[in-house]
Amino acid sequence: MILALGGNESSDWNAWSRSNDLWTSGESRNAVMKIVGVESKDPQTQPRETRPSALPQISGDPDSGDHALGSEVLSEGGLVWSDLLSSAVPRMPEAPARTRGATEIGAWRVSLDGCGVQQLCRRENLFGHASSPEWEDRIAIGGQVIAMETHRAPTELEVSTGRFGAGVNKDTPFGPSTCRIRLQWLREDFTIDSADVTGPATLLMYPPEHWDRRGAYVPNNLLQHPAWPPHGARGHEWLRAIKANQSIATAEILVWDTMGWVPVEASPICAFISGGTVIARNVTDRDRTHAGVTNTVLPGASGFALPDSPHPVMSEMWKEQVRNDLRSLRETYIENAPWRDRNVAALVMAAGMRPSVPSPCTTVIWFQGASGSGKSFTVSQILSFHQRGPIWTDKHLPGAIRDTATGSEQAVAQTNIWVLDDLAPTQEGQKYRAEEDKAGTLVRSVHGNFGKRRSGIDLKAREVFTPHALLVLTAENEHSISSVRDRTIIVNLSINSLVNDAARDRLERFRDNNRAPGRLLAAAAQAFQYVAERDSWPNMLGILTGETPEAVGAEGAGNAAQSFKTRYERLAKDRISRAVSGGKPDVRHREMAVDLMLGLAPLSILAEMVGDSEMSGLLDPERSDGLPARIASFAVSSFEAQAESTPVIALLGAIRETLAAGHAHILNPQNPSQPPLPISDRFGNNALGWRTDPDGKMQPLGRSIGYLKANRGGPLNIVMLNRQNAFDEAQRHYPKALPPGTSVSTAFIALWDEGLTLSTSAAQKRDARGDVIFKVGGRTLRGVPVGLDSIIGASKSAAGRDGDY
Repeated sequence: MILALGGNESSDWNAWSRSNDLWTSGESRNAVMKIVGVESKDPQTQPRETRPSALPQISGDPDSGDHALGSEVLSEGGLVWSDLLSSAVPRMPEAPARTRGATEIGAWRVSLDGCGVQQLCRRENLFGHASSPEWEDRIAIGGQVIAMETHRAPTELEVSTGRFGAGVNKDTPFGPSTCRIRLQWLREDFTIDSADVTGPATLLMYPPEHWDRRGAYVPNNLLQHPAWPPHGARGHEWLRAIKANQSIATAEILVWDTMGWVPVEASPICAFISGGTVIARNVTDRDRTHAGVTNTVLPGASGFALPDSPHPVMSEMWKEQVRNDLRSLRETYIENAPWRDRNVAALVMAAGMRPSVPSPCTTVIWFQGASGSGKSFTVSQILSFHQRGPIWTDKHLPGAIRDTATGSEQAVAQTNIWVLDDLAPTQEGQKYRAEEDKAGTLVRSVHGNFGKRRSGIDLKAREVFTPHALLVLTAENEHSISSVRDRTIIVNLSINSLVNDAARDRLERFRDNNRAPGRLLAAAAQAFQYVAERDSWPNMLGILTGETPEAVGAEGAGNAAQSFKTRYERLAKDRISRAVSGGKPDVRHREMAVDLMLGLAPLSILAEMVGDSEMSGLLDPERSDGLPARIASFAVSSFEAQAESTPVIALLGAIRETLAAGHAHILNPQNPSQPPLPISDRFGNNALGWRTDPDGKMQPLGRSIGYLKANRGGPLNIVMLNRQNAFDEAQRHYPKALPPGTSVSTAFIALWDEGLTLSTSAAQKRDARGDVIFKVGGRTLRGVPVGLDSIIGASKSAAGRDGDY
């Protein structure tokens, strides 16, 4: 058998493979195999350098499909049989290197029109010879992977410097990757239909029949296709063809899984995301910024989209629009104040604008009041800054207290502002405690700017949802835990908080129909980008907070001294320092006041940029009745309320109520069978846990939790509390005052630290647990000295004296 090669077997692995199949087939039938080369008639189709140089050449047409040595080849080549046989060689040429594009028989590909998948097949003709390979249709759905998306949140360093990639740990994997697969097919009328399948990137590891179980979103028009999904081995081959299709290069996209300020690759200025709205300094930066918090990720996320800003920043039309919007805000919230407490209007404006400031937000606002007091209505006014249309109302807020803890954590990490609405008493006490605990945990998380760590079933760390949003809660009552209340700005509303129904209706119309709040938030983002383009992103941040890596030296010190944050700190310190504190530190409430006041900074910047002197005056921190001062008043009232309800005060209150209710008593150390105070002082003895029995005798009730004694030479005015007994009884009967986790030693040492013990002797010394040693009748006892007036008020008796400390 003499094989005539087409001439490209030395360079084309596929051509060599087909000829080698014939060679092997002939040898298997005991044929004597020889090879001659065939020179192409078209030198452009078959250049000379691609011919197998070691083979003799004859003239012929390799594209004719007739590679047998027939009469046409002999006549065209001008050869005779003897010449041909003498020139043939008994071996195949060396196999060329196999290229990546080499296609084997049986391979699958997406058809050239992209609407199906084909397989390369080779069949035999009538004479038993193999025909040229042909692509045959297999599955009537084609497509390709058009995008691979990597999701992550920006680092704090990226936002503070504006540098893309700053602070990113290359060794730490980003968030979940997703893929977008565009599939298309021909309808019956030969028009093209298509569908985008999206889901985790791991979809590309599984055949399409399993995609629904792997978290894929499959559109309905694809589900209705009779060929969907390809099953079994055909499904595997179909997927290989889809992945190999590179008719359009697969896009590698970074998607931000949080709203707010994010860096832009190859740009020194960050972009701002709210819902699906992206605000960037130019079109190029906007196209490079991809918002990842969609309705699929977070239901309702699209509601945070902002009104469009058609005018270039600082153009005359832009300035006019900002002036009109500032005037609308001033007329609605200030001049026609709808709330009886005008400070609420200042808080609504500051809270609404606070997410536009590129600085971590650790503020939590707690609205509390009876049902119908306007809590949810007021919160909806804050959310009017974060909507494009009439989305958020008092009947429709982003979140509710009934949401799961994990869902709330995720929402706070992904949005600019989030609401937990309606923490209210229920008939199920356990349910209320669980909801209150959930709210408290989230408050601590936001205030401390830390997320909850988790691990999966493989013990590998899972994604941590780091808080990002301004958190707002509504509740009928204050939180029962003092340390939670200490981390919130508390706003008390009553049933008469709004001036009248007409004011409420006017405010509803403004919220639903006037887009001024949302336009101002978008304009603030534009203003920050404008200033950053002029002065650099870090120096723009220096104007706001004074904290910038570029603001160094004398100039940097000046920027810090004049920054909005520094001016707000002076105001907050001055206002809160005047509050009655009882020795309670005010640092935490000062920080919360300043953090919330930063929401007024963008309004100040906008007012200055457009020349609105009236709004600038209202926003002046030096003005005693200005909006920043009104924000400080909330921090002052929260601080004063907390100063009267510290954990130590709660401890003493629980002990006092335990004694008054007869659950415990205080002993007379000289005569335990007699009440500690004179018999005539029935009120005092009752307050110390003693009651008169039917025979007229005073009897102790409950467990003994301490002794009443006198200072040397003084009146009976010291209660020596037994730490453990007093704590156990107080916690048993008043668990809300001393919640689980409260430590005995910590609670009583705090009595000393806050100056609520009665120190009567220079020689008095306490041990590590907070006890002092005293002697009664030659016996050495331990206790924590507390003034009698802390338990029952000023004592009416000065009788009785006791031993020394």
